[in-house]
Amino acid sequence: MKACIKKFIFSAVLLTSAALFAANEKDKCIYCGSTAYGYCSKSPHKNHEHIADSKHCVYCGSSAYGYCSKSPSQNHKHGHGEGKCVYCGSAAYGYCSKSPAEVHTK
Repeated sequence: MKACIKKFIFSAVLLTSAALFAANEKDKCIYCGSTAYGYCSKSPHKNHEHIADSKHCVYCGSSAYGYCSKSPSQNHKHGHGEGKCVYCGSAAYGYCSKSPAEVHTK
């Protein structure tokens, strides 16, 4: 019984460590590894760009949609997922006023 509990605790610690590592990697710029937002000398568009989920902007970390001062297109761009447009959050297809290409991008 004690051996099973020890194995369970060890497995839980490993999974927690892996999840924390993945979360920390997501919080870093893909060009330089910084956790900051704003200017990035190594980025082609000169802004830090993070790997974000569908709930956060890749340029500033905000959960909002619309204007973003740190974005090259001046609009928040969220990570992909949940079948939503990365520029406006809509599940629709077709025209999108916030997208640089003017179409919903999922």
